[in-house]
Amino acid sequence: MVRLLNFIILGLSLGGPAAVSARDLFIQPSELRLKEIAHSSEWRKLLHYHSPFLRSERSDIDESSFFISPTGKADSISELKATLDVFLIPEEAVKIRGRIGQPSACAFPARKAFLSRNLGEVFLESAEKVMKQSECKDYQTWSAGIRAHGVTLVFSSAYPNNPASMFGHTFLRLDRTRGDEEGGRPQDYLSYGVNFSAQVSSDENPFKYAFYGLFGGYTGRYDLAPYYRKVNEYAFSESRDLWEYRMRFTEPEVAQLVRHIWELYGAGGTDYYFLDENCSYQILTAIEAVKPGWDLTHGLFLSTLPIESVKQVVRIPDAVSSVHYRPSLKNRMVQSLNDIPGDSQRKVRDFFSPHGKDLNENGRPRLHLLSLGELDALSFALTYESQRTRASDQRMSFMKEIYAARSEKGVILGGDSSNANDLRDERRPDFSHRSSRLTLGFGVVGRDSQWKIGLSAFEHDFLDRTPSFNTYSEVKLLGMQATLSGAHGIRLEALEVIGMASFAPYSVFNDEKSWRLNFEWSRFSEAPLPSGGRLHANGGYGLGTEIFSPESLAYALATLDLEQSRVFRHGVRLSPGVEFGVLAHLRQEKNFIQMRVLPSLDILKSRPGRFARLRAELLHSWWMGADVDIRMLGAVERSELSAREWISRAEVLLNFRF
Repeated sequence: MVRLLNFIILGLSLGGPAAVSARDLFIQPSELRLKEIAHSSEWRKLLHYHSPFLRSERSDIDESSFFISPTGKADSISELKATLDVFLIPEEAVKIRGRIGQPSACAFPARKAFLSRNLGEVFLESAEKVMKQSECKDYQTWSAGIRAHGVTLVFSSAYPNNPASMFGHTFLRLDRTRGDEEGGRPQDYLSYGVNFSAQVSSDENPFKYAFYGLFGGYTGRYDLAPYYRKVNEYAFSESRDLWEYRMRFTEPEVAQLVRHIWELYGAGGTDYYFLDENCSYQILTAIEAVKPGWDLTHGLFLSTLPIESVKQVVRIPDAVSSVHYRPSLKNRMVQSLNDIPGDSQRKVRDFFSPHGKDLNENGRPRLHLLSLGELDALSFALTYESQRTRASDQRMSFMKEIYAARSEKGVILGGDSSNANDLRDERRPDFSHRSSRLTLGFGVVGRDSQWKIGLSAFEHDFLDRTPSFNTYSEVKLLGMQATLSGAHGIRLEALEVIGMASFAPYSVFNDEKSWRLNFEWSRFSEAPLPSGGRLHANGGYGLGTEIFSPESLAYALATLDLEQSRVFRHGVRLSPGVEFGVLAHLRQEKNFIQMRVLPSLDILKSRPGRFARLRAELLHSWWMGADVDIRMLGAVERSELSAREWISRAEVLLNFRF
């Protein structure tokens, strides 16, 4: 009866005096009901509320225009009441808000939909009466252009040439197709990708980028772009594999996510932190705003890595309906070369070389001599080359001839086959080993025996058995090592902030370089000095080449070590050097070895007399399961710090991942 009376009053008001406002017609809920709504999981997650470590609950959003109430960042009740005013008081509804300058009533469509579900049709009718003054044409045009029917979480693998992208990347795709039925797939390119990234200039100083990224110096924002641009950027230009996880969203949930993305695009700026409040974390919070029951950010502590954010979604029962793999251009080229025998590979290499083609009497290459597989490999190699360097007119003409020859064989070269790389399930990011590592071990250094324990927040190195990562990649984050020995008792040996490396076989088809970068505090490995430790930064750059098989790589790097310690005469030691090494994944995919030799020279004469440092080591790993392996390390080292004596080291380590 009360609802009927409200509708009667509302109907009379629409034709009555303009002085009667929508708020006068809407019966305000009780204070108890308002508290119930304000404390609901969906409302708090629409505001991106979380409880930081040792701090009270507040929103992750830092842009003030995202909040209508002055205390809305930490007070969900005041923000709820202020939001009601926006939709019920004309003067509040038309106030301009956000970086794209929208009336307040148009800036928060997801909040309006939430309140309509919780407060009923009378609120909706009252809000619609107020919003007729604003019309919200910008939002309506934007939403109609997206035309979303589904949601996909996209994981982009690491970009080997950029240390900042070694952890990969995640973003959303608002799908135009209604499902995964055949015939809907081509619409993927016309869908829109939703990305969160730091606002950084293209010519930013790399040291400033690293410092600001670690300590929140940049602002992160949401943005949208057609998905075909994302595919071109990641899969082609940067040669990164894309894994697409189609999530189970109902049509109303898809519509609510689109509304919320509009809110975030207009006023969802946050301080960007490379390790935790990064792209992956913010994408998860956007999903949580529509799927509050999924609780995707629960348990994330210290860091939020892209590969872990994918696992957070997949662990939810029945959250993912399908997984689609979009191989990078580089991997498609490598696969096409591996699919043909050695003689064919040499033939493709000859045709790929600008001066090695088999020409006819007219000076044109004899492409008709190539098989389908050879033409495929050659076309992928030239396309990959054109993405990395600007192709000359001659190379572009050659590519057209290859496509013409390929079409004459009766089959058009496919653009994006889901099985192009003989996909195996273990390559999926969510099937990778667990990210954190606990190490227990025993070793002998010189004449001193010791027990060892290590712990790291994230660690993947060359000896790990996981096809999900690039074959020759290494990523370490926030690690520590300690020892227990009779000579020194319990002692902290190392604190590793970050370590990254990416090696690749250099060839005529791929001129990718190999590099290494580390920053840590550690004790001296050359001698058990009582003088504490050192700050140590290390970098290297060079080339690698395949030996024996695609599973083995030899490499050489030019290196530079910068160490700070009171042990040195000038407080620092600057040591250029080289690193020679071999990485081999042996048969049965359970045995892995790494051998390396690292000579270096102190150019600052940190101690009397210029001296050289030399280290050689051999590591072997044997996998016992998906997250357990045993390792053996043997190393010898000599330097001025050890009075030019050789110091040996032998260790047996047991690694657990959790």
